Amino acid sequence: MKKKNTFLAGLSVLFLTVAVTAAAAEAPATNAVFPSTYSTSSEEIEITPMEVDKTWHDTANGGATVVRTFNINANYGHLKLFMQNHSTKPVTVNLEHSNTGLVYFSKTIPAGGSLTWKNFEQGFPQGMRIGDYKLTWSGGGTNVNGEYWGKAASQKIDLP
Repeated sequence: MKKKNTFLAGLSVLFLTVAVTAAAAEAPATNAVFPSTYSTSSEEIEITPMEVDKTWHDTANGGATVVRTFNINANYGHLKLFMQNHSTKPVTVNLEHSNTGLVYFSKTIPAGGSLTWKNFEQGFPQGMRIGDYKLTWSGGGTNVNGEYWGKAASQKIDLP
């Protein structure tokens, strides 16, 4: 019985030594790594350091005033819009946060022209509010004919 107790005590000391050594071991040093804009997968684990929440495309036609809506989700507050006017007359485009009524911009796009708008280049470096948005196209009595593309992302670098 004494040999068994001595053996168990020795085994306990061995396990304790292994546990303390493993806990005290330092993690290997790593060099600085710049995040990739591409996702990589390994054994069903997906790593996406910078994320684009969504991209979308829609047309704006069928009336003198056309309203299109979209949503900005939490943690994806950087926004890029590209708007194109296909009509022969200028159009005015307004971006409004539906929940607060805050107007982010009101811009006129010339006939056949286009406009690119990024929040961080237009006075909103902290990002956009979460929630619903209205993009209103107005032809001033003339039917609008346009289209737009949008992209919401977590980081400015995702919106070249």
